[in-house]
Amino acid sequence: MLVAALLLSGYRLAAVEEGAGYAGHLDERFLFQSARDIIDTGDLNPQFFRYPSLPIYLSTAALLAADRFSSDGFKKGAHAFSVPKELGAPYSPRGLFLLPRMLFGLLGAASFFLVGVIAYRLAPTSGFAWAAPVLLGCSARFQKSVVTYHNVDTPTAFFALATLSAILLGWNRDSWVSKCLIPGVLAGATIACKYNSGLILLSCALPILARPGNRKWLKLTLLGAIAAAAFFLFVPFAILDFSTFYED
Repeated sequence: MLVAALLLSGYRLAAVEEGAGYAGHLDERFLFQSARDIIDTGDLNPQFFRYPSLPIYLSTAALLAADRFSSDGFKKGAHAFSVPKELGAPYSPRGLFLLPRMLFGLLGAASFFLVGVIAYRLAPTSGFAWAAPVLLGCSARFQKSVVTYHNVDTPTAFFALATLSAILLGWNRDSWVSKCLIPGVLAGATIACKYNSGLILLSCALPILARPGNRKWLKLTLLGAIAAAAFFLFVPFAILDFSTFYED
C-alpha cells in the first residue's frame, strides 16, 4: 500500500511545476497575500482570519525556504512578490511558488496513504485498503485539489484523515494518549486549517463514549482542552488580536 501511495504521489506531483506559476483558484490570493504581508512586515499577525492561520503559516514557511534555496528570490521593493487577482495570471517571481505548491501537494498525496490506513482498519481482509488510494489517485477532482491550486482544503483533508486514522488505530486502547492527546492535537490542527472542520471532534468523542467506564466526561473535557490548545497554538492571534479575529 505504501508503494502504491508513493507511485501515485509521484504521478500527481509531476503536475505541480506546470501549474505553480499561475493563479489557479480565487482562494489562493488570500493565503499568498497574507503570507506576503508577514514577510514584508516581519509581523506574524496575518490580520486576516476568514481562514485560520495554519495554511498561511505553512505557505509563509515554504516561501521563505524558496527564497533561500530557489534561483528566483524575493523582489526588491515594496512587496517581496506579486499576487495576481485574475485566474490564470502569472505569479512573480514564478519560481517562488513551486515549493508552497509542492508542500501542499505532498500533504494531499499523503492523504492517499491515510485513506488506505482507514480502509484497512475498517475492513482488514477486504483488500479495500489497496483499492481506496488507487481509486482516489485516479480522481480528476483530487488532482485539481492537490496540484493545480493552493487551497486550505488540502491541509484540512490531510489533518482530518490523520485524525480519523489515529482514532481507528487507538480504538482498542484506553490510554489518555490514544483517546485524548493524539486525536486532540490532530483535530486542533484540522480546525486551524478550516473552521467548519470542527465537526471532527464528534468523531474524536465517539471512541470515548463507546467504551465502558465512568471517566468519560473527564476524557471528553481533556480532549476538548487539548484540541483548543492545539488550535490556539496554530492560530495564536485569535487570542492576541481577538478584536480583529472576532470581526473577521
